Amino acid sequence: RRTAVQYCVMQAQPSRVRPFDWVYVASHDGSRLTPHRLPHGQGAMFATEVRAAAERARGSHQRLSASDDYRLGLEIIDEEYRQRASKMLDVLKRRAEEQNIALVKTPEGFVLAPMLDGKVVRNDVFRALPEAMQREVEAKISSLESDLKTFLELLPEEDSAQNTRIEAFIRDAAVRAIRPHTDALRAAFPEGAAVLDAVHEALVTAACTRFTGAAAGQVLIAQASGDFSAAAPAIFAHDVSPSGLCGEIGEDANGRLKLKPGALMQANGGYLVIEAWRLAADPQGWAVLARALELGHVSPLAPSGIEADAIAFSARII
Repeated sequence: RRTAVQYCVMQAQPSRVRPFDWVYVASHDGSRLTPHRLPHGQGAMFATEVRAAAERARGSHQRLSASDDYRLGLEIIDEEYRQRASKMLDVLKRRAEEQNIALVKTPEGFVLAPMLDGKVVRNDVFRALPEAMQREVEAKISSLESDLKTFLELLPEEDSAQNTRIEAFIRDAAVRAIRPHTDALRAAFPEGAAVLDAVHEALVTAACTRFTGAAAGQVLIAQASGDFSAAAPAIFAHDVSPSGLCGEIGEDANGRLKLKPGALMQANGGYLVIEAWRLAADPQGWAVLARALELGHVSPLAPSGIEADAIAFSARII
């Protein structure tokens, strides 16, 4: 029976439409894998080229972020922020001094106090002044306190704007370092633009967040044909456990994500041959197969902390 089925499948393979290759792209921290399809026969070559480009991109970004120009750019942004804050404070300080009021910075914040001959008046001396003069000074301080409050309320907004400027500078630097390497692949793989966009974004985000893991932008092969002329796949499944059918995600010795495709992924778009007694002996495997047929998609088993989106599944099951 097995030989007969194998012969029939081999005869039918050439007439079946060659399926797409499928790859997963890891997010910047490796916690999410998104599937993308590529033309038949491009998946394996594409994954190899992306890995090499990603290594070159990381090296370029490390050199750029260690350069004097990069550090100088961040220092300029910080200095401009300090100057803006200092200018706003100087305006308020001069306005207060014109009314003989001192704006004093303390560890707890800012304090407004009356001045006489350019010096802060002690509290006991102030209380010895005529009551009318005290009320006049207190009215000035009250008015200035309103301006000081407005100034202090603007500080968080200015801090947020400063963080936005720094983030924009860091992202621009990351894009300048990484884009040449991903753009070089676009000419070689014009139909892989969506995949390269995902890889580029993952690498840039990892660089901006200083995530040093090797998973960022990594391309994992879920299904790839040996070459462009290969026929639709024909897989004879021996392991019908959930991991054997769906595949499994893990890590290699270097901390890189590793995907072991299951029989369902390998047979996607082609033929999957399973001996019935194996499914009868493994009810969990039967449940996995039935679910894939019912829902029309399959996703690999992943450890806690990693989420892999499903891939569209369609195959002739024998």
